[in-house]
Amino acid sequence: MSTKILGLAACALLAAACAKKPADVERGPEINKPGATATGPEGGTDTTTTTPTTTTQAKVKQQGTAPSRLTCSTKDGGPLAGPDCVTADIHCGETVVGHTKGGVKLYDTDFYESRTCWPALRNHDGGDERIYRFIVDESPRARAGENRQRVTVTFTSPCADLTFTKMVGPLDHCPVGSEARLCDSLNPNTRKNGSNAMNITADAGEVYYFMVEGRDAEEGAFSIHLECGT
Repeated sequence: MSTKILGLAACALLAAACAKKPADVERGPEINKPGATATGPEGGTDTTTTTPTTTTQAKVKQQGTAPSRLTCSTKDGGPLAGPDCVTADIHCGETVVGHTKGGVKLYDTDFYESRTCWPALRNHDGGDERIYRFIVDESPRARAGENRQRVTVTFTSPCADLTFTKMVGPLDHCPVGSEARLCDSLNPNTRKNGSNAMNITADAGEVYYFMVEGRDAEEGAFSIHLECGT
């Protein structure tokens, strides 16, 4: 067989190989990017950020000089991001580490008792209040169309005698007077190792305000962890 024929045969084989298309590789969603989607087996769309679980890695928000983990050496809770009295928004799967010092002075013992948050036997007339806002409609489950979900808020306060209170109010400002609905405080006497938790049935459209204030003007560091769909 001549060299010319061998060359033509090699070219033919090479052309056939190049004509073959590589197998299509199905790429999954980038799960670290919110809202990433993948096509399900029925051709529908599965949202990878829809259903949080209790094993979700918590995102820690640092407030002021607060370290990424709660320590009693924290000195202040940082500036207010707003709106109004709000230090910061908190979202599902997040943990806020903060300090009451540098907060606001909007609520007193009369407010706690009149809104049935906590009896007047516990003094809340002094000290600063830190307030964090949770907008239910911004949660993954609400965005997926769920009208009701259970939310667990874990409050930790090993450094001072602090009161944790939740209430429902308007979107654009902290509730005052009769604007504050469904007010309730955690019993500080039930804390184990400085922590206790509150379960909330959260409905679409609600806006929750989580307030931390010291007894008898005490100030101290704390953390709040929010878990949705528990």
